[in-house]
Amino acid sequence: VELFVRNHAVRAAGPVLAALHGHFEAVREQALRDAGGDAEKATQLLINRLLYRPSTTLRALAIGQDAQQGEFRAAQQALERLFGLTAEIDAEDGAAEDKE
Repeated sequence: VELFVRNHAVRAAGPVLAALHGHFEAVREQALRDAGGDAEKATQLLINRLLYRPSTTLRALAIGQDAQQGEFRAAQQALERLFGLTAEIDAEDGAAEDKE
């Protein structure tokens, strides 16, 4: 029964992962077209476009009323977990404290 539940949960992630992949691919193709063959420009466009919405959303959560309700912290934790950022964030926090 546990295996069935686990497999069902894994399959449930499929559509959102496929949508994410499709979105990233579309952004990549547009960045390549817009860069006109310049690889450096294409990679910069790609990074900026992929991070734009997450960055603006995270900033809005940090300064809005949602921060008081824990949505900012939940989003931060999700990003840390999805992209393995905890060590990097901790290192940056330590560097900021060292400068003070």
